[in-house]
Amino acid sequence: MGAPLWNQSLSGTGVAAKVAAEYADTVDCEGRFPSEALDAVRSAKLLSVSLPRELGGGGASVSELAATCRMLGRACSSTAMIFAMHHSQALCLRFHSSSDPGTQSLIEDIVTGEKLIASATTEITTGGAVGSSTCAVVRDGDQVSLEKNAPVISYGKYADYIFATARKNSDSPSTDQVMLACPAEDTELEPTSEWHTLGLRGTCSPGFVLRARTSVTNLLPVDYATISSHTMLPACHVLWASVWLGIADAAMEKARAQVRKTARRTPIPFS
Repeated sequence: MGAPLWNQSLSGTGVAAKVAAEYADTVDCEGRFPSEALDAVRSAKLLSVSLPRELGGGGASVSELAATCRMLGRACSSTAMIFAMHHSQALCLRFHSSSDPGTQSLIEDIVTGEKLIASATTEITTGGAVGSSTCAVVRDGDQVSLEKNAPVISYGKYADYIFATARKNSDSPSTDQVMLACPAEDTELEPTSEWHTLGLRGTCSPGFVLRARTSVTNLLPVDYATISSHTMLPACHVLWASVWLGIADAAMEKARAQVRKTARRTPIPFS
C-alpha cells in the first residue's frame, strides 16, 4: 500500500478505534456484536483494505494489517478479532482467486459493499480438525449446495459471506477439501448453541447448522489445503498475535496509569 493510501487507512483506523473503545465495555457486558465499531470500520473502507488494488481494494500488506489489528486491539478485543478473522479470509481471495473470472465479481462485490466475511472451517464430526471434512459440496448444474454442522461460526449471524470448507464432492476423501463462499442471502443458519464466554464476547461465535445453495462461481478455484497452508493459517496467526499485542498494550497502559495515580496520592517519605 502506498504512503498516501496507508496514511488514509491509519486515519480511518484511528476513528474506528475511538468508536470501538467507546462501546467496548457495553459490548463485553452485553456479549453483543460491536455494530458501532464495525460501522466505523466500514466507513473507513477497512474491510476491503487487503483486497487487490486492481479490483478496487487497498492492497495492504500483512504487516500493515497487523498494525491495524494492534491499534484496534488496544480499543476493543472483539472488534480487533473480527477484523483479523475477516482479513484472514479476504487474503485467501487475493492470493488464490483474484485472477479467476468467476471470483473476480465476488471480490468486487465485497469491495463495493465493504462486506464482512466469516468462516466455517470446523465441523462437529471432525473434532475441530480443520484439515478434514465430513460434509460435501453437491453440484446441480450452475448451482452448488452445502449443509454443514459447525460448532463455531464467529459473527456468522452478522456476516455478509461465510467461507465454508467441505469435501469437493460426496466421493472425495475427507482431506480433499474446497472452500465455498456462502452469501448471506443464499444461506440459512440454524443455531445449535449459545455464546457465553469470559472474553471476546462480542465475536458472537455460537454453533450453527449452515445450509447454503448458491452459484458454482462462489467455489474458490484452489484446493483448501493449499489455501490454508500458504495463506490462511500464516495470516491468521500473525493477525491474531497482533490483536493479543494490542490487548497487552492496553493492559500495560491501564496499569501504568493506575500506578501513577496511586503514586500521586501517596506522599513520598523522607528519612
